[in-house]
Amino acid sequence: MLIFSKRTSFWTQIQQTINDNTSQERFDKYSILVSLAFTCLFATVLLTLFIFLRTTFKYVYSPRLKYAKRDTSIPPMKKTLFGWIEPLWNVRVEDCLYDIGADATIFLLFSRFCRDLFCILTFFCCVILIPINVIATNKAGSKSSATNAYAKLSFQNVSGQWTIAHIVVCYFVNSVVLFLLFRYYRIITRIQQRYYRSADYQNNISTRSLLVADIPSTLRSLKGLAAIASHLKKSDRPIYYHICHAINNLPSLVKKYNNAVYALEAVFAKYFKNPKQLPEVRPIHTVKHGLFNYEKIDAIDYYSAKIENYALRVNIARESLEENKYEQYGFLTYNSSFTSHQIAKANSKALGAAIHICPQPEDMLWDNLSLPRSSRFFNRVIGNLLFIALLVAWIPENALFAIFIANLWNLGNVWPWFSRQLNVHSGFWSIVQGIISPALTALLFTLLEVVLRRISSFQGSLTKSSRERGVLNKMHVIFTFDNFIIYTVLSVIWKVVALIIAKTEQEGNFAQGLTVFKTSEPVPWLVSAFVGFSSFWIMYIAHSITSFLFQMAQPISLTIRIIKKKFFSPTPRDMFEWTSPQKFIYSSSLNKLLFFFTIAICYACVSPLVLLFAFASFCSNYMAQKYNLMYISETTAESGGRFWRPVVNRILFGLELANVILFLCVWARGGLTRAFCVIPNFAFVIVFKVYCAICLDPKAHFLIEDPYSSIEESLDHVESEMCFGHPSTYTPLLVPLVREDARSLLYLVYSGKTEAVGKQTYEVSSDDASNEGLAEHEDALAMVDYVDLSNVETAKEQFERRQSKMLNKSLSRSYTKHHGHKPQYMNPMMTEEDLTLGQSLTHASDSTALEPVMTTSTYAPPMNGNDFEKNQKF
Repeated sequence: MLIFSKRTSFWTQIQQTINDNTSQERFDKYSILVSLAFTCLFATVLLTLFIFLRTTFKYVYSPRLKYAKRDTSIPPMKKTLFGWIEPLWNVRVEDCLYDIGADATIFLLFSRFCRDLFCILTFFCCVILIPINVIATNKAGSKSSATNAYAKLSFQNVSGQWTIAHIVVCYFVNSVVLFLLFRYYRIITRIQQRYYRSADYQNNISTRSLLVADIPSTLRSLKGLAAIASHLKKSDRPIYYHICHAINNLPSLVKKYNNAVYALEAVFAKYFKNPKQLPEVRPIHTVKHGLFNYEKIDAIDYYSAKIENYALRVNIARESLEENKYEQYGFLTYNSSFTSHQIAKANSKALGAAIHICPQPEDMLWDNLSLPRSSRFFNRVIGNLLFIALLVAWIPENALFAIFIANLWNLGNVWPWFSRQLNVHSGFWSIVQGIISPALTALLFTLLEVVLRRISSFQGSLTKSSRERGVLNKMHVIFTFDNFIIYTVLSVIWKVVALIIAKTEQEGNFAQGLTVFKTSEPVPWLVSAFVGFSSFWIMYIAHSITSFLFQMAQPISLTIRIIKKKFFSPTPRDMFEWTSPQKFIYSSSLNKLLFFFTIAICYACVSPLVLLFAFASFCSNYMAQKYNLMYISETTAESGGRFWRPVVNRILFGLELANVILFLCVWARGGLTRAFCVIPNFAFVIVFKVYCAICLDPKAHFLIEDPYSSIEESLDHVESEMCFGHPSTYTPLLVPLVREDARSLLYLVYSGKTEAVGKQTYEVSSDDASNEGLAEHEDALAMVDYVDLSNVETAKEQFERRQSKMLNKSLSRSYTKHHGHKPQYMNPMMTEEDLTLGQSLTHASDSTALEPVMTTSTYAPPMNGNDFEKNQKF
């Protein structure tokens, strides 16, 4: 009986706390004020840090200026404290297209779209709806109206005919969103066409080509590739065919070679940290033999031998590529980019192969191109199942955060001691809820992004940009569904369950507990709870302002670089990476903007105060990202702005979700008849989407004819030496980098090829002073995995013969291209001594100075289909 009495008292206390929510509303109001104060303080600190450190650490705050073109549209910044404001204010985003790329330009235009949209909505919705909400609340005589000013500003206590104003504003919101979206859609279409017509795009061989993927096994040859080309609709005769050979373990060999170079550079950086006073003992490397057997050997000789070994194996693997089987992808090159775009627009498949506009080489995921279509399909299915499992598994975590972390008052409802602490120390716990809650939520969102990126990578996207679009799609689904809809609804469900349990304990009957729905009018109460949850989203959006300024101030990057430079021995390559522009990840940045857009547009007619914080967030985002993309970061894999259509789809989805929420709110507070007046907005959004798909999307993704703009002249011939294929087949191998002031002492410890880097200018200069192989410590280096030949000297001789043969072929191709016939004196078995180039070819046989290796390709002059097989030149 004592236990039952305590339980009854406990749930009675919960019911009283829920029914009398004056203290909770006051607590929410203080949390919002604390969150706003913290945001202003932290933002001020970050902005001050940026202003005073910008001119001192240029390699952190303006690395792009180092690589800027002379005719760039991005102006240099003045050295004054506020010299960065003028470029951000005066430079138009559209004028930076040729300097920052189409992806960066369109991303900034989308950010500007959000800023302009919420500037308009904030003014009109706050001016119109807030006074109506205040008047309606006063006339309703709500208890909260006297204590909670925040409740007066929202839809929480509006009912009856006052909801007509919200319906009218809903039509205004839909009209403004669709109008601005249409306007920016046309601007971005023009931006993409300008990008397609730029000299850099037109003169790039990959933009004149088509990627033919998933070629059936019976067509994996040049003849099969030509057969696919002949079946393409609206197709001209390609001027160049190329099908790739299997590369086997070549990428892993190149990776091992690069790792050995990095390790040797690290050894040099430590050994030559003070060139005026070298260490008495040479660097030592510990080699493990078995479980407890270790051996210490000279580190420089060890890594030098590994570099020589892997360079030898890479060259042999490159020369044997033509002996490997054909891959399932190839390339068709046409005279102009316009031709390739029109063919890709008219064809998606031909003879079972998939046809795509050829991406930039740095954008391709070559390993996924080699995957069979069945394997990629299986990976997509498994990836989608993993994503669904993650979507479901994320709900319990959201339940804990939504119920107890986002609203500490709910935790007090089930914990009497904590409830007393909330009443006694409400100011302190308001600070905790205003700061800790959004911060923990943001941390969990970051971890979630890492998991989703791994899932998308596993699913087999052909390009990095398509993989990022897949990450964006998944992140938006899980953020919108779990982190917004479920996140908000779970808090409401908790209050309903608490009321039912409290009523059941009071009456002693579960059936009596369900009568709470009759006495409490659950639908209006649920809507009121949903509107009241907007206080958490106000705090969350307010914290986003500091995250945008955080990207601009770069405190973590600056601190890490200072510590590494001061207390460690960074290599010259590390210094190059530090002074190079950073990579900009579009998927996470776009998802963050879309998430804030969805939240703000859903509360536009329900709680207009959210719009004010959203407008401030988008203003800070536009300023920070504009500076970031102009001076700090760059696009690693240009896609031409292909993420714009997924962004538009999610904008329209957020608008439809906002219409659904207002429909339910008006239904609960104003009646079903008034709620039906919201329904035409759904039709307007659907019609706009159909119009975009039919009229606007084709103009945005393909190069179109424009009588007022000329397209670059077509090429009559494409050099057959152009490399298509995995970068490991033709990219020159790395050469160890050393500091310039250590160059004069390098011969004492190392005899291989290196590049010297100036201490101040970081300019690279080559020096091939010595090509002698390593002869010392052969016994100590016996564990190095050399090529499976009788000895190293024999391997070197075979490599030099192969290298001379490859050089002969290259000279023969060059002579044939310029003179029309093959020279008689070019004997395929000629040695290097027989050539007339003398000493200029001395370093061609060096293991680290490599020529591009060509795979099977051909130049195809215009001909009839019947003559192709007879006249094609292999």
